[in-house]
Amino acid sequence: MATTPQQQTAERIIRHNKLRYLHCVDGGKIDELQELFLPSASFTFYERDGSVVNKFGLEWHFASGAAYYAFLQASVGAQPYQMIHLIDAGLFEHVSDDEVRVVWTLFYKSGPLDSLDKGHQDCGARLHETWKRVPGKDDWLLARMELRNIYARIVE
Repeated sequence: MATTPQQQTAERIIRHNKLRYLHCVDGGKIDELQELFLPSASFTFYERDGSVVNKFGLEWHFASGAAYYAFLQASVGAQPYQMIHLIDAGLFEHVSDDEVRVVWTLFYKSGPLDSLDKGHQDCGARLHETWKRVPGKDDWLLARMELRNIYARIVE
């Protein structure tokens, strides 16, 4: 199905913002993330069995951008951690002129900086996201993200 020039522009901006998001997480630049999602954005991470991820005594469902940002500051931003995220080009569904849903295939690796063999994970997932156009601007912000793990190899 052919896309309009406006849809192509939306996809380009969303891809760019998604890559910025991943680069910020990988580089520990957590403070830059807030400009990429709506304050009302929700974030949920699911295990392969469909249950919500529960690590470090915390269920990984965040009902607001502020809650997710606080989690990232306390985890990624505060720990000596290394990670890398890779995504595909994404499958885009243009719901309206102001809303786009995207499914990305994601591969990510992470682990503590002080260990080469303990606490590392090698995972694959699908990201189901909703992006909203910023009123009056040619920009798009993340409104909802669901990470659904498909593959996980964790070295304890």
